[in-house]
Amino acid sequence: MLLQTILQVLGFLGAAAVGSVGTWKVIDELLRKGKSSLKEDYRFAKEFLASVKSDEMHPVVTELGYQAIAGDSRVTADEVSYLLGLQNPRQTVRNFIGARHLLEFFSTAPLEKIAFRAKYQSSSSRRWLKYWYAGAYFITFTLGIAPLLLTIMNILSGAAGLLLFVFSAVMFFPLSYLAVKAGGRIGMAESLLKAQAESKGVREAVVSASSS
Repeated sequence: MLLQTILQVLGFLGAAAVGSVGTWKVIDELLRKGKSSLKEDYRFAKEFLASVKSDEMHPVVTELGYQAIAGDSRVTADEVSYLLGLQNPRQTVRNFIGARHLLEFFSTAPLEKIAFRAKYQSSSSRRWLKYWYAGAYFITFTLGIAPLLLTIMNILSGAAGLLLFVFSAVMFFPLSYLAVKAGGRIGMAESLLKAQAESKGVREAVVSASSS
């Protein structure tokens, strides 16, 4: 019995070692691909933005170029061009794309062109929404993992607990993910508007300095 247990443990450790090596290879390949992609993004952005300054590009080409920089065809050239002028532009573009349904873009606004939609403008309502999503995550994650915990506590038998865990995981873990993602979108939108406000302050300071 002891020998069998030792062999099982050794087998588990061996499988874990092989799996870790395979995982590391996948991660390393993804990192290398990411570096290559960054170089390509750099070359494209440099060439495209230089072409935009020449004012010789067709509006359709300009739109496609800005969408390529953003990595999303749902944004407009005006939106991306404005976002690239804010602080930390890469993160700002990602935040705008992630939280786009919470925001409105006003192309004719003089400075701050992005604002929350009416139902999200109140900071207290956003705070309660984040509490709601956090609570939804806690409840759904707890329900998803409950059969596994009950099995560990010997309240459920191994087979029954495992079967219930499979069903609960399939049912509740996706809801947990959606709750986390929804709460994260609010944080992304708030970070974006903070960057916009900081960029506005910098621009106003520059204008004030130049006029004095």
